[in-house]
Amino acid sequence: MTEPLTTEEISGLREYSTTTISNVIEVLVPDRRGRGFTIRPVTCAFPDLKPMVGYAKTVTIKASERSSLSAEAAQKQRGDYLDYLAAGPHPTISVVQDVDEPAGQGTFWGKRNAVVHKKLGCDGVLTNGIMRDTNTIIPDFQLLVAGLGVSHSFVHTIEFDTPVEVYGLTVSSGDLIHGDAHGAVIVPPEVVREIPKALDYLKRRGAAVGDALDDPGFTVEKLKAAYQLADDIKV
Repeated sequence: MTEPLTTEEISGLREYSTTTISNVIEVLVPDRRGRGFTIRPVTCAFPDLKPMVGYAKTVTIKASERSSLSAEAAQKQRGDYLDYLAAGPHPTISVVQDVDEPAGQGTFWGKRNAVVHKKLGCDGVLTNGIMRDTNTIIPDFQLLVAGLGVSHSFVHTIEFDTPVEVYGLTVSSGDLIHGDAHGAVIVPPEVVREIPKALDYLKRRGAAVGDALDDPGFTVEKLKAAYQLADDIKV
């Protein structure tokens, strides 16, 4: 599937946890099993929200020193970045790599920046950087971050529309991102319409083992037989 997902397909993806989507990818794209997902813990600002789903808008930031750009060049860069955010397809997810060592020396995310990104079609953030203003962030805007911070410091954008790495996950502009409190995964668009088939397969496998575990006459031999039965089930 090369066309952008429909509004209905995006909404449908938000009904599943990110772990469920990861399970589906393991079934439908087995070669992806060892990559394409965050591998370190994230802090989820709003764990009660549905998962965020959208196309990645990538950017790198730095806060430990001032930007080397002139005022005129910085203004142009800001305008170009806003144009990049506004361009479709939507919704988008902002994926931000803080390149400071250590990351988190200044906050890129607070109330104002969340409003700006939301107005331009962004539904959430994945970043190894930090955030602030947790009590005033706009509703239905998820942030997966490294934690909380106090100051902007000298935070500024460096590059955008370029590959970034956050929590061990390499993301390119336009990748389809699914994220919740567990972390984030890149979703191959072609699997979206195959999700019901994969979930049915996983349900049947789970039932085979679950029935053995629930059996009043449970034995280890029955459990081993159930695992074998599960292994024999096909997608």
